Amino acid sequence: MASIDQVFLIEFVAIASALGVDLKKPSELTHYGSGKDGRHITGGFYHLIGRILDGADLLRGPPDFKTFEFERLTPKFEFGFTSSAALVPSTFTATPVLQLEWQTTIDWCIPDTEPTSCDDSQ
Repeated sequence: MASIDQVFLIEFVAIASALGVDLKKPSELTHYGSGKDGRHITGGFYHLIGRILDGADLLRGPPDFKTFEFERLTPKFEFGFTSSAALVPSTFTATPVLQLEWQTTIDWCIPDTEPTSCDDSQ
């Protein structure tokens, strides 16, 4: 994983810090591959206790076809909150849980050559 200072904008770090989110402990990290510009599309989310009191939920649309509508901090970094949290431990079923989602693009930063396939048999 790229280091936090390579991925997160200062503004996002400030938001997470104000909410008590430890950016070193994501609930999920995802890599979607590289985009047309060669940068890698990556994202993830963090859980926090609470409710959305003002503003729109990140997931919008009809129940059977919701889409992500992130808030864009820069052309390459976006984030949002949703009350439709995934992968929440069962110990939190009686607690309101929010999900802070983010998505960005980053350069390949591992010294090894960038893989062209995820096939382990090669």
